[in-house]
Amino acid sequence: EKAGIPVSFFKPIAQMLDDALSVDPSTHFARELFRFNPPEPVSIADVESILSAGGLDELVERVIADFSSSPRREGETVIIEGLGPDSDGLDVQELNRAIASNLDA
Repeated sequence: EKAGIPVSFFKPIAQMLDDALSVDPSTHFARELFRFNPPEPVSIADVESILSAGGLDELVERVIADFSSSPRREGETVIIEGLGPDSDGLDVQELNRAIASNLDA
């Protein structure tokens, strides 16, 4: 933003590194440090439930809807943070790839 380019943040799926946390840490820091206003990421519990029913397409549609609902300024660069490898046995690469390709990231 210092260069005059508007920036925002989007975390499609929450990544809880500690069960005691109630908010995704990246989303929390984006809000507190940078005053971004990203939508709440989809919880891991919801992701597991959707995927167990064979709903990768349903999950991607939900992520796209969340992304589309967040207000953006013209010419804005959106930082999209995927899941890291410690996400409770999920196929993280497949999820990240499906989400990124559907968001044209």
